[in-house]
Amino acid sequence: MSAASPRTLPLLLVASTGCAMTVLDTNVVGVVLPTIARDLHASFADVEWVISSYVLCFAALLLPAGAIADRFGRRRVFLLGIAVFALASLACGLAPAASGLYLARAAQGVGAAFLLAPALAIIGHGFHDPAARGRAWALWGGIMGLTMVLSPLLGGVINHWLGWRWAFHVNVPLCALLAAAVPVYIEESRDPTPRALDLPGIALFAMAMFSLTWALIEGPGEGWTSAGVLLRLGVGIALFTAFSVVERRRAHPMLDLRLFADLPFSGSVLAMFAYAATAQVMASLLPQFLQNGRG
Repeated sequence: MSAASPRTLPLLLVASTGCAMTVLDTNVVGVVLPTIARDLHASFADVEWVISSYVLCFAALLLPAGAIADRFGRRRVFLLGIAVFALASLACGLAPAASGLYLARAAQGVGAAFLLAPALAIIGHGFHDPAARGRAWALWGGIMGLTMVLSPLLGGVINHWLGWRWAFHVNVPLCALLAAAVPVYIEESRDPTPRALDLPGIALFAMAMFSLTWALIEGPGEGWTSAGVLLRLGVGIALFTAFSVVERRRAHPMLDLRLFADLPFSGSVLAMFAYAATAQVMASLLPQFLQNGRG
């Protein structure tokens, strides 16, 4: 698809909107966390799981979602992601207790993975000309950046005027509009030679992430030297070691570890990790400090 195609801009906007919804949800939820904690009588560790259950499922399934989209059709999987994300958002807003919210947030993370991965593939497939592709990714980056800036403001407005449940319910009409636009502006595409899914790698990565995250969340409360925390840390490290061994032996690994031998790639990953460990964590903790500590 060239830059002159009349379907190019709508395709880009629809796919970018799907990506932006994952960013919008993460940042809006960070603002309403203190209200969720008060309303559901949740502890600080409980509130952390509201974020972590979403992120864990999202991170574990993002790469597999891309492979599934390449195999079964990017538009089809994109629509599936929209549906799962919308239903999970509705369940989040209706959750009567923290435990129900965790499960709904986990499902929302699954939907987010199946939103973002095919959307990125749709953009990549839709622009073949290098110059047009560069402009497309620039616009995509601008939309994502603008969403990150505006979402905390939107979260504050929703929290003040509508209540925290609408931080999730607002996704439902947005998903409905997005789902209506997808068949109109996005053509189906798939990889003619899709790679096989790395099911062992997916399972090991997900379990390792869960075990380590569980240890990090419970560490301050139980004590870093407690048996439970040390056991979770040990299991997580062992699972990551097994993941590394399995990935090196797979013909089509979920994550090609040889990429980390490339210094520019490793540097980029390290920079992104530093950003996530600071800015994204602050986006969750700062609202709690300002609302609970400063009133």
